[in-house]
Amino acid sequence: MNMHEKYASDTALRPESFPSAVHDDAIDLYGLVLGIWRNRFFLSAMVLGVISLAIAYVLLVTPQYEVRAIVAPGIVGFNEEGVAVRGGSSENLKNWFKNEGFLSQAVSKYGEEAYINGTIPAGKNIFFEIEKGGTDLVVSFLAQDPELGKEIMRDLLQTLAGQQESFRFTVEEQEKKIIGIENAILDVDVELFSIKEKIQQKKNAKMVLRAEFEMLAKSESQKKEIIERVAAQIGVVHENTQRLMVLRENIAKGTGDKFSSLMYSNIVQQNISYSATLEQRWDNLKKELNDIDVLREKISAEQKVIDSDISQLELQLEKQLPVKRDALVQRLKVEKARLARMNPLEIVSAPSSSVKPVKPKKTLTVAAVGTGGLFVGILAVFLREAVRRARAAHSA
Repeated sequence: MNMHEKYASDTALRPESFPSAVHDDAIDLYGLVLGIWRNRFFLSAMVLGVISLAIAYVLLVTPQYEVRAIVAPGIVGFNEEGVAVRGGSSENLKNWFKNEGFLSQAVSKYGEEAYINGTIPAGKNIFFEIEKGGTDLVVSFLAQDPELGKEIMRDLLQTLAGQQESFRFTVEEQEKKIIGIENAILDVDVELFSIKEKIQQKKNAKMVLRAEFEMLAKSESQKKEIIERVAAQIGVVHENTQRLMVLRENIAKGTGDKFSSLMYSNIVQQNISYSATLEQRWDNLKKELNDIDVLREKISAEQKVIDSDISQLELQLEKQLPVKRDALVQRLKVEKARLARMNPLEIVSAPSSSVKPVKPKKTLTVAAVGTGGLFVGILAVFLREAVRRARAAHSA
């Protein structure tokens, strides 16, 4: 083959030599749009048909509502700092739902058919979401009847709470603690009543001492009056005795009657004896006054002791024991509040259902099906145009 023939052969194989083929392979946008316009009624009918089917589906299918609740591991106690201690973890709760720990009690209430037909959600049909960095667990499932779904959710949570065996022991311990505090408050009340009685007894004793003190004062006054009278009598007797002694001496010096002298001597002796008796009585009265002083000092000392005891008892009654009782009452409130917070399962958010069905999503479903129907219709139009062209080419 010479150079001229080879050039002629290469030239014959170049694309430029097949203008019609190259034109057919290029995308003809105008032709596509024209084809869609020619088949516009077919495309519209197809899209409308698909949308109609989608609308019929969303209208006929049973709607489903989302039933959800938020739970957390329950508070089973408190540490020394008063920080709540939770039993288990959110993962434990999640695994309990997944493993269908609720199934036996749920089936006994709703029946096996309810579980099989989906009224009772299976573990795989329950959805979970654990809050990041938190202890709350969002539990949800779909139900055709929202009210029944909420009832089932409450039953599931109640079953879960009832299976927390360790919780019972901690509650009993907390209740014992509360009873202990209540008994301590009763002991303080009894002690307060006892102190009131002791104070009254001390006051009564003080009144007795005051009466004795008054009697001593009265006795002292009487004895002082008697002492004054005795002293006066002693003075009179001494004066009379002196006079009689003078008369007796005068009679003895003179020639008076001996009998008178003897009589005066007897009277003097009687006065001296009576004076001695009066002086003895005076001494006894003085001694009794001293005894009264001693007894008065003793009563004063006893009164001081009683006053000190009353002060101590009143201090306990008005300050120490009330402070102790208030502290116990505050502690009792705290422990009762802790007991109220203790729960095998904390229901953060009670079971609730969505206001509107979550499935099917009517607008989204119809829009998605309509869009898909449009794309399928366009493909069908392209196929129809391709067939039409092929037939036209075959006819030509």
